[in-house]
Amino acid sequence: MTTLSPSRQSRRSTTHAESDPSLPPGAAPGVPHRIVGLAAPVGYFALVMTVWESAVRLLHVAPLVLPAPSAVARALADNAQLLLHHSRVTVVEAMIGLGIALVAAVLLAGASAASPLVHRMLYPSIVVFEAAPKVALAPLLVIWFGLGLSSKVATVAIMCFFAIYVATFRGLNSVDGDQMDLVRSLRATRREVFLRVRLPVAVPHFFTGLKIAVPGAMIGAVVGEFVTAQAGLGYLVLQFSQYLDTTRTLAAIAVVTLWSGLLYRLVVAAESAALRRFAPGSNR
Repeated sequence: MTTLSPSRQSRRSTTHAESDPSLPPGAAPGVPHRIVGLAAPVGYFALVMTVWESAVRLLHVAPLVLPAPSAVARALADNAQLLLHHSRVTVVEAMIGLGIALVAAVLLAGASAASPLVHRMLYPSIVVFEAAPKVALAPLLVIWFGLGLSSKVATVAIMCFFAIYVATFRGLNSVDGDQMDLVRSLRATRREVFLRVRLPVAVPHFFTGLKIAVPGAMIGAVVGEFVTAQAGLGYLVLQFSQYLDTTRTLAAIAVVTLWSGLLYRLVVAAESAALRRFAPGSNR
């Protein structure tokens, strides 16, 4: 059996690493790319927290103006049960509103893609409505939908709808013209054209819009709670701010950010599964 010399082995490993698109740029061969991918954001976050902590301590910044990260972390630990209780309210509002926006956006995008006339009728109105400031609409939504859950859900749906609609519509209309001519020449039905041609092309675009919309869902829920609420993370932020409790205010904001990140990761996982499902050659 022939044994490669160390230099040839090194060149072979380097060539394999360069040809492997799953490895991040500059990743060393043999190092799991997930570890390399996590190291950069974790290291950057640690650097920012270290600079923040050092600046607060060295400059003797008052906690009212800017508390140290360690103080925010203590506030998170001390108020964990309170924050978790109010998180449930905000997350439920965000999920219901996101679900409504998703269904409405996909249905209208499908109708717009199927009929240019429908697109010409809907798109200008959708753009004008998207241009309206959402914070200004929130009090009106309370008048229209009441003081309860409905007004927060409506705020979330309005925040999330546009990104999903535009991305899905673009995906449904991104099919190559030659490919459409080919499937039509094979006498494919409208259902077959949609399932085998349009849908696989639209899936990545749809998830791009959904990933943009997910942080907006949490923001919309918090904005709705700013206007009127007796529970939720937005309600806590207002309460802590009124008492000039900057530390706990930042702790509540950090929880909103954590939930947004978690929901985003769930969407990324769903996207990976969907892309495998609709990959070329898969059985649909």
